[in-house]
Amino acid sequence: MRHLERALAAALAVAVLTAAVAAPVAAQAGGDDGSEPVCFPGGGHELDIGTEGPGIAVTVHTSLFTNLTDAGALGMEARGTALNATIIELRTGVVFDGVGPAEEFLANPFSRFAILFDYSFELPMFAGLVDDSSYETDESPVSGVDSRGC
Repeated sequence: MRHLERALAAALAVAVLTAAVAAPVAAQAGGDDGSEPVCFPGGGHELDIGTEGPGIAVTVHTSLFTNLTDAGALGMEARGTALNATIIELRTGVVFDGVGPAEEFLANPFSRFAILFDYSFELPMFAGLVDDSSYETDESPVSGVDSRGC
């Protein structure tokens, strides 16, 4: 339970700190056509760190607070790039699937929530030199609650 509290506190801190300075973005698309998979419900606030060379693109999702009965999320997506390649990518947060049928929601409201976690790390500059220059996982570091990957 302590891990869940830490994860929620970290996600909330990131959301509060960047929401005021980040510009809203439209709903995300992707997945079936070969583009990036959709992990969070649409919308979010973008923040780019670094304009030349290495950089980090962050999208903060706070729709959990604005879509009270619909699907929403509180989380973030971060992508670190260098040398025109993605080096590290993290998508994590709390996802709410919406209220759904009232009887089911009232019987178990927490069944509509899940921890989203998707992490990848790649060093493409070492691709031919070592057996495996990348690492991916969607296994949440938070145990005891429902989790999902992208």
